[in-house]
Amino acid sequence: MKGDRRDRLAYTLALSVCMMAAASRVGTVGLLPDRMLLHPGVTADLPVSMAVSAGVDTPGNVIANLERNGSGGGLRLTAGEAGETSVTFKLLGVLPVASMDVSVQERRVLVPGGQSVGVAINAGGLVVVGSSDLGNTPSPAR
Repeated sequence: MKGDRRDRLAYTLALSVCMMAAASRVGTVGLLPDRMLLHPGVTADLPVSMAVSAGVDTPGNVIANLERNGSGGGLRLTAGEAGETSVTFKLLGVLPVASMDVSVQERRVLVPGGQSVGVAINAGGLVVVGSSDLGNTPSPAR
């Protein structure tokens, strides 16, 4: 009876230690934004641990590539065509811990245009626009 209780306590303690270690590794998922805006062809690095996997909820070409980053252990997300989708992050590929909406939009280009406001003066020298009196006008002859 005592041995059974001791085994149960050891099992609970070991499970608690494993859960705390996993929770500290998964904690980086909480730092990810809820929504991400990307342009087609742009790559974003997501700092998540090796214990976290990610999957795209909606099949399509919105996300061109979602793969593990080299030795850093993060994920690299490459935007594809314009659209919206959601990425779900799972602990050990089973337990969903977070999700992020990804929106891919075409780049907006601002092209200035229109007419300039004003009058064009083609003058070869000095142009006096106006004159006015400043207080009393002194006379140098007096």
